[in-house]
Order: sequence, then structure tokens, then C-alpha cells
Amino acid sequence: MNERTARLRQLRKAMAKAGVEYYYLSNGDPHGDEYLPMHWQVVKWLTGFSGDVAQIVISQEEALLWTDSRFFISGAQELADSPYTLKKLKVPGEGTPLTWLDEQNLLKMGDLNIGVDGSLLTKDFADALAAIGYKAVDLRPWDKIWTDRPPLPLNPVEIYSDRYSGETTKGRLHRIVEAIRAKQANALILTRLDDIAWALNLRGSDIHCTPVFVSYAIISEFGSTLFVNRKKMSKEVMKCLQMDGIKVKSYDSFFTALQTLGRRYTLLADPSEITLELDNALQTASPKVILSANPVTLMKALKNEVESEGERIAMLKDGIALTRFYHWLDDRLNRPSEFMMGNEGNIVIDNEVTELDCVAKLREFRQEQEDYRDESFDAIVGWREHAALPHYFPTEESNVPISGNGLLLIDTGGQYLDGTTDITRTIPVGTLTEEEKRDYTLVLKGHIRLATACFPEGTRGDQLDALARMDLWKEGKTYLHGTGHGVGHYLCCHEGPESVRMEHNPQPLMEGMIISNEPAMYVEGSHGVRHENCIRVVRLCTGFLQFETLTLCWIDTTPIKRELIGEDERRWIDEYNNKVYNELAPHLNESDRMWLAAKTRPMA
Repeated sequence: MNERTARLRQLRKAMAKAGVEYYYLSNGDPHGDEYLPMHWQVVKWLTGFSGDVAQIVISQEEALLWTDSRFFISGAQELADSPYTLKKLKVPGEGTPLTWLDEQNLLKMGDLNIGVDGSLLTKDFADALAAIGYKAVDLRPWDKIWTDRPPLPLNPVEIYSDRYSGETTKGRLHRIVEAIRAKQANALILTRLDDIAWALNLRGSDIHCTPVFVSYAIISEFGSTLFVNRKKMSKEVMKCLQMDGIKVKSYDSFFTALQTLGRRYTLLADPSEITLELDNALQTASPKVILSANPVTLMKALKNEVESEGERIAMLKDGIALTRFYHWLDDRLNRPSEFMMGNEGNIVIDNEVTELDCVAKLREFRQEQEDYRDESFDAIVGWREHAALPHYFPTEESNVPISGNGLLLIDTGGQYLDGTTDITRTIPVGTLTEEEKRDYTLVLKGHIRLATACFPEGTRGDQLDALARMDLWKEGKTYLHGTGHGVGHYLCCHEGPESVRMEHNPQPLMEGMIISNEPAMYVEGSHGVRHENCIRVVRLCTGFLQFETLTLCWIDTTPIKRELIGEDERRWIDEYNNKVYNELAPHLNESDRMWLAAKTRPMA
């Protein structure tokens, strides 16, 4: 019996003992993080599935795991020879955990108990389960069956200077309190780690590639409290918080403190952030709770001028590192093997470069930049068929050399004190097929359409999404992930509330937001194409907005099918590449500068 089967059997025993017919679990933690500390990677421990999006439903007979299009292929590989069946979200006939559970209840015709982890399950999902006849039972057997479960991280918390944030902590707290009062409340519950880090001008390293720390916070007109393990707090940080009137209490005391506050004050909570555990705490205290959107989320998305300028600086640093990397890669891919005389004759010096070589070299060049702290996510480096996996990360087992003909997709980003970057380039190697060239060009056309969009204030991202897909749709092609996500300022690479995707999002795009522009095309088993820059929403004129492209990295024009590119699109490409050269050239050595000059020549 393998480990996954043994762990599933232990969970089923716990279910039977608790009297629950089904168990539901999604990939997540109490703070809604995208990347999880090992302590909360329960889905991965239980199933072996490593994708960011996962929902599982367990019965005594079945074990099902749903994920989205980014992980269809890798998920099938990871779940092979396991007791789990992969289900595909947003694919006809595959359904969702809720529709599947509804079908089971219709067959059994009665109320059923379903086990959940109350610290991870949202109240909204618990209500959805109740609507189809399931009573959520808080069942957390992990500490018993996961005997070597990692503890929560204890990495130190750091002060984030207002030199980078552009606003003092007292200034931010004042704005937040004004927003709380406007909602007729006294205190705001903060559970999301990036909201807490932003509001208090603090950073950490508890979450992979994201400078945040495990905590809760309550912001109030009567004083604010940070709930965090005190072992993470230096005397300097404690002193700064004290000067800003912020109390520090233990992480584990949050729910107790919440109940005490709830009896005295009117609390403001974002309904999307309320877990079953948090809801039970609020109900126990019988407080008056106002459910409304967390105002910090939108404040954080609207970058001030200091933050915006910091992002430009981060993009410049990233552009320097990327230019050096792509020059190195170009040399390695095009340099013939060398020979030297050895004791037994000629010895070949292999110039082979692999996917993992690219990951290491990207990190090396970024680390040379001032104020570089980390990657903003694990680098996606996919050669040929691996590029068709939207969230493929090379491992020692999957790593392949980049040789022959095809497309190399590299999606990567950096965390600098100045800001966060996220960029994808698709690089031609050798001779491309006509299909590869066509897909490369169609995706680039969609990228340009979004980059050059002008739109009235109040426009939502889902209203612009079709611009990026239009040319692909004409050919009967599309991609299933979103076109753009918000990008944080030395925070989460994927940030809300804004997005550009097909699904409706009521949040309009607003001046100061920074989002990604990343249309794509994937052909399973063959190739993938994605072109991504970060773009900032800026004012065009009274009542109208447009985008400013921030990313500084050349776009390869050699795969472009010229007959598919219009004159305006050609002009945009040439002007963009010229801007990249002019801004980066003063910071490059002669060799890198000459290489970049050749790469950014105007299209013929």
C-alpha cells in the first residue's frame, strides 16, 4: 500500500468515527493565501497533487479531485496510479464538487453530514453545502494522521520603510479607520496576510515567494492589534509598532480577543474572508457584524506615486537581469560544442542548457540587482510540450535539455524592495513550424490589443478580456485561464480585487492599479505561447483611462508572421523594443548592449 492510499484510509476511518458520509477539502489556509506554508499543505500531503487550485471530495467509495485548466495535464500525471480521480473545472460533464454532492444527495434523499476543516472552509461554501442538504461538521484529523506535520513558520517580521511604501503607518491606519466609520462600524477584521503587511508597513517571509507573515489584525478607531507569534518580533519592530499605537498579542489569542471586542464594538468583516471557524467565533460572542468588502483590498490595489515609481525601478532592475539572462541563453543555445585535448584524445565540452539551468541562471542574474529579495513565484521554464502546461515547474525528474527546434516559454518574476515583477517571454529555438509561428503571432496581437486599449472610467476587466482573445477566437482557438491579474507592491504577485478574465468581476479598473497582460495559447503535447507584461492603469483624459506598459524586456520579432501583423501593431512592437533598448542600454556592459541592440532592431 502506497502512502497516498494509506493516508486516505486513515481519513476514511476518521470520517466513519465522526459519522460523516463525505469529506470536502480545498487547497487553502485560514488567510486565503495562494501559496501555503507546509503546515497547511494538507491537500498535497494527502493526494500528492501540487497545483495551487484543488478541491477534493472523499466518500468511503470514491476520491475525487477538481482543478482548473492550468493543472489538467500535470494533475493527470501526478494522480496517476493513485486512488484519486481527476475532475476538470469549467469543462462540460465534469461538474463541480457542489453539483456532484447535490447528485449524491438526490439519490439518498436525506440530510447528510459532510466533514470539513472549519479553519479553511469559507462560510459562503458552508452555506452552499447547507442549501443542497449537507450539514458541515468541523473535522480536523490532520494532527493525528499527519504525525510529522510541519509547524507554522517562525521567520522574523521586518519594518517596511515608508521610503518604499510612500505612506506612514499612522497615515494608512487613519485612512482605514475613516473607511470603517463610513461603513458605520468601529473595527475591521483583517485575515489576509498581504492586507495586514500593507496596512502596517511590515513584511516577512513565511509564505513562499511572498513577503508576508502569518498573523491576524484588528484595526479600530480605539486602537489596533496585531496577533502574531511574538518570537517573530524583534525589539526594533515592537518599538515601531508601539510608537504607532499598535498592540501585539499572540496569534492563538485572536479568536478570544475577537469575542471580547464583539461584545463592545460593531465589527466590519469581508464575507469572502469569513471561515466557518471565524463565523462560529462571531456567533458565540453575538456581536453586531457588518458584512462588507474589506476596504484595505482596494486601497492596496491603488498604488500611490511612490509605489508606482518603485514598480518602474523594479522593472528596470528586472529588465537588466533579464537582458543578461537572455544574452547568456542565446550564447549557450547557439555556441557550437568545443573540443580540448585530453589524455585520451579530444574531449567535448558540452554547452547543453536545461530548463533547470535557466531557473538557476535567472535567480543568479536577479540576485546581482540591488534590493532584490526573492522570486515572486517559482520560475516556469517549459521547453516544447512542457510549455503547453501553463503552470509547469521543472524538477529533477521532469528537467529536459533545450535542444533542437521549438518554443521555450519562460514565466518568471522578482521581489525587490521597490516592487514586484511578473513577465513571460516565449523564445524561438531553431526552426519553428507554421503553426508555432501563427500561434506566436496571434497571441502577440491579443497582447497588443489589450496594451493599447482606451476605455471609459467604470470599465471592468471582463469587458476588456475579449480584446486579448479576439484574434485567437477567429481561428477557433482560446485559452482557459485569465488574461490579467493584479500585481502587488513588494507583496503578492497575484493580487485583487481587479482582474481581466472572462468571468464577471464587478470591480472596475481604476487609475493606479497594476495588472498583468498575458494572453496565451497551448497545444497539448506540442507547444505553448504566452506573452506577458505588467501594465498600469493611467489617465487618458477626463473620464477615460488607458494602460502604461511597465515591463522592460524585448519581444522577439523573428517568429512573427508578417502577413498577420497590421501597420499599427508593427509600430507598437518597434516602439516598445526601442523603449526597452533606450532605458536599459545605459545600465548594460558593451557586450549585453550590442546584443540587445541587435534584438531590438525595427521589423523589416
